[in-house]
Amino acid sequence: MQIGLFFVSLALTLAIVMLPMLYLRPVSRSVLMELCDRSEISAKFWLRTAKVLVLALSGSLMLVLMFGKTNVDWADAARITLILALIGVFITVMFVSSNIGGVCQS
Repeated sequence: MQIGLFFVSLALTLAIVMLPMLYLRPVSRSVLMELCDRSEISAKFWLRTAKVLVLALSGSLMLVLMFGKTNVDWADAARITLILALIGVFITVMFVSSNIGGVCQS
């Protein structure tokens, strides 16, 4: 196991998870403000909850730790890490969006 490659894979995974979270934050804020009757405190609560969900439920780190390979060259390790991290982000965005969508419909 290459320790340097292992830590680079973890850092790359964290960066990939943070990008969609930062991208969706303004849109999530406006939707949550509308859902929470323009209450700033409620919207902040739900934004922080969504942030925790993105980090905790993305599963990206878990996927990379379980299925990532550190006994290959750097290019293959980066490719595997990108694929696994993006799968985790995609599943999480679907989960959070469906939960917010369920609230909007009711």
